[in-house]
Amino acid sequence: MKLVAISALAALTLGAQSVQGTLDEAQKLQIQERASTQKVETLDDASAALYEQYRSVLQEQERIRGYNTQMAQMVASQEREITSLEEQIAQIDHTAQALLPLMQRMIATLEEMVAVDTPFLMQERRERIEGLKVMMNEASISMSEKYRKIMEAYMSENEYARTVEVYREALDLGGETKTVDMLRIGRLALYYRSIDGAQNGIYNPATKHFEPLPNDYAGPLKSAMLIAKKQAAPDLMRLPIVKTGGAK
Repeated sequence: MKLVAISALAALTLGAQSVQGTLDEAQKLQIQERASTQKVETLDDASAALYEQYRSVLQEQERIRGYNTQMAQMVASQEREITSLEEQIAQIDHTAQALLPLMQRMIATLEEMVAVDTPFLMQERRERIEGLKVMMNEASISMSEKYRKIMEAYMSENEYARTVEVYREALDLGGETKTVDMLRIGRLALYYRSIDGAQNGIYNPATKHFEPLPNDYAGPLKSAMLIAKKQAAPDLMRLPIVKTGGAK
C-alpha cells in the first residue's frame, strides 16, 4: 500500500510540475505576446510619426515651391520696374538738359522786363530775381522745384497788373531823397505823395522820371490812396494818366 501511495504521490508531483511548466510557458508566451504587441504598437507609432513628418515635408516643399514662384514673379516685376525707371531717368536727364537753358532764359527775360517796367517795388522784385539766380546753382533743389519757383515769379509779376496798392519808400526828388507814399494802379500809373502832402507827382514812362503834379491833384491823390488802403469807401479815382508819348 505504501508503494502504491508513493507512486501515486510521485505521479501527482510530476503532474503538478508539468502543469506549472505549462503555466510558466503560457505566461512567457503572454509576456512575449505583450512585448510583441508593444513593439508593433511602437512601430505603428513610429510609422505614424514618420508619415506625419513626410506629410509635413511635402507641405513645406509645396509652400517653398509657391514662395519661390511668387518671389520669381516679384523679381521679374522689379526688374521691369527698374528698367522702366532707368528709361524714365534717361528721359529726365534729357529733359533736364533742355529745360535748364530754357529756365535760364526765362529768368533773363523776367529781369529785362522788370528793368524796363514801371519802377514800383523795385527792391522786392530785384531780390526775387536774384533769388532765382542763386537757386539755379543749388544742386539740392530739383528741376521741377526750380521751374515752379520761376513760374511763381512770373505769376507775381502778372498779378501786379490786376491790383492796386499803397506802399512807402525813399524816392529821389530833385536830388534830395525823401520818404513818400507810392500809389500803384496796376501797371497803368504810379504816383507819389510826400508824407506832409506838400509834394505830389506821377511817373512818366516816356522820360523814365517822376514829374510833379499840380496842386489841384493833391486832394484826389490823397483820396485815391485812402481807397487803395481800404480806409475809404470805393469811389471813382480822378487822377491824370501819362500816355506813352508823354502827354497827360
